[in-house]
Amino acid sequence: MKILHVINSMETGGAQRLVRDMLPRMAEGSEVSVVTLGECGRNVVERVLGLRQRFREVDVVHAHLFPSLYLSAIAASGLGVKLVFTEHSTSNRRRDKRWMRFFERWVYGRYNRVVSISEGVRRALLEWLGVDGNERFVVIDNGVDLERFSSLRVDVEPDSMIMVSRFVPAKDQETVIRALALMKSDAVLVLVGDGPGRSRCEDVAFELGLADRVRFMGECSDVAELMAAARIGVQSSVWEGFGLTAVELMACGKPVLGTDVDGLRQVIDGAGLLFKVGDAKALAEMADGLLEDETRYSEVATKCRERAELFDIKKTVNSYLKLYYEVVSGDK
Repeated sequence: MKILHVINSMETGGAQRLVRDMLPRMAEGSEVSVVTLGECGRNVVERVLGLRQRFREVDVVHAHLFPSLYLSAIAASGLGVKLVFTEHSTSNRRRDKRWMRFFERWVYGRYNRVVSISEGVRRALLEWLGVDGNERFVVIDNGVDLERFSSLRVDVEPDSMIMVSRFVPAKDQETVIRALALMKSDAVLVLVGDGPGRSRCEDVAFELGLADRVRFMGECSDVAELMAAARIGVQSSVWEGFGLTAVELMACGKPVLGTDVDGLRQVIDGAGLLFKVGDAKALAEMADGLLEDETRYSEVATKCRERAELFDIKKTVNSYLKLYYEVVSGDK
């Protein structure tokens, strides 16, 4: 079976990490490749034509993110290739425009399977489209390379926290910075990632007198090692599809503090600790509690490590391969 993943780019992000981790495992029994929109051309017409050429050579096209969602649906018209799309988030700006719902129903209707990375994502998508769930809309949990993260051995920096996310509206690094100012300990915060919201967060850190305690790392190639070197992992999101970074932190054996939102709640609840979006005070109290009480720290860290076992990338890959075979065999 020949499988082609289509994605906007392979820059840092949860969807990109998922594709990157799945490719070598899928390649063990299938012919798998990936194409980014940038490789297909500089404008919409060039990209659609470039995708059509690639689609003629494969059995299954697996698209990720917008606008790959739209361009893949258009490019596949009349070719007979099977289409799969993975929905990675509970929200997006398109859903602020109700008139787009009718066009989106057509776009999603082009796909043989629409995979959501959590039940919360599936529920939000069906509500937006205004359709009932059926066999085309399924859930496959994201997964991580557990062996890679659990085997890391690095020196851990005392009283340190880390958040790995792009500085975009869906993420809320500012609340973590404000929590740092409220903490009893002189903890340091490592922020990995880049994006349009970074300068605002740098200003907040400076205004709060935290310039020497907040480290803006930008894009890094050694993210896993940075996670392993921190004492506490934080995932502060306004909305979240799943929380892949939270699982990676858990796999490193870190207690994880995250916002109580769909997708992230599924990953963290019952293992790590949840706080309301924007509640810097609660986050500060939770972090202080873990740093001050070693028994409590070990208890939460152990639960997080055990929770990560549920999200092995091998399970994710097997679920996708099974789905591909279903659509290729003729099931709708």
